[in-house]
Amino acid sequence: MTAISGPLPRFDLPANQNDLSDPKQAAALRTEWSNSINRWIGSSILGDPWGSLHDHDRIYYYNPLTTDLTGGKAASITWIAFPNRILLKYPNASKNEQLGYAEGVHADGTFGPPPPINGKPYGPPGPRGWLDEYCEWISIRDQNGKITKVDFTCENAEYWFTLWRISPETVLALYRQSVSPAVQLADLYLRDNNNDPVIDRATGLPAYSPINKWNNQPSAGQTTGAVHLISSPNTLSAEITLAAGATLLREDPPGTPVTNPDKLITCSNFGVPGRNSDPHIGASVNEIIRSGGVVASLEHWLNRPEGLVTGRIGSGHRYAK
Repeated sequence: MTAISGPLPRFDLPANQNDLSDPKQAAALRTEWSNSINRWIGSSILGDPWGSLHDHDRIYYYNPLTTDLTGGKAASITWIAFPNRILLKYPNASKNEQLGYAEGVHADGTFGPPPPINGKPYGPPGPRGWLDEYCEWISIRDQNGKITKVDFTCENAEYWFTLWRISPETVLALYRQSVSPAVQLADLYLRDNNNDPVIDRATGLPAYSPINKWNNQPSAGQTTGAVHLISSPNTLSAEITLAAGATLLREDPPGTPVTNPDKLITCSNFGVPGRNSDPHIGASVNEIIRSGGVVASLEHWLNRPEGLVTGRIGSGHRYAK
């Protein structure tokens, strides 16, 4: 790990992935990716004073493109990837039932979200929506119900959106490599209510659908994959918003710092209480800021000729089996 000096010249790709062999396409991908990260950081520093009480500029969160990183240090924040809200919402369920709710498989062999609570559907909605800890997985079973394969992913969807806008053919090739040779380009199109492709105005081509039939929760007898994250809270822009919002110092009553993770996340409105991830990440960042004399940002990828400088933002594992 090489020491950092000065601002970063750019944000490199997640995990320093290199999926494009064409130099012009690769350069375009790096530029668009860095620009996107820069925009998300800018909006996260601005905050939401219109929708969150006592919000304001997050002055203790910095943009590595404009801030000298000399002397900076890294702090490791870890959490359990199992969806903790399932344990909180179904305390009387057996361990096997709780594990089944997380996996999305029920006793009758079908796949879907955990059961409703007080008549209301369990959220977040959508395939794998309940896997809301920045880690998602699916289990593939044989005709006897035996698990034959488990796919895990923590790779952000934003990278795939960006790669699709540069080269849909590369996205198709990665799907065929990771999930099935049967994947067709049209299978990955975002479609409207009439099943017509939605056209991306920036490219004039069909837009990408992250929740396509190949990156979905499996139905009995179907082949699918956990290619990248699709639960609505599991976005990279949300991670940046979380880290920036956590730098706000809260007091209740005045003079008494808020340190409880769930209370802090409610005060600054940067996530959902009860998860293993957001409340813990936010409280850890807030504790660092409360120590005084520091500013914070997520670690970022920068690949220089002399080696990898630092990394984490948007990092992911390419389709781990």
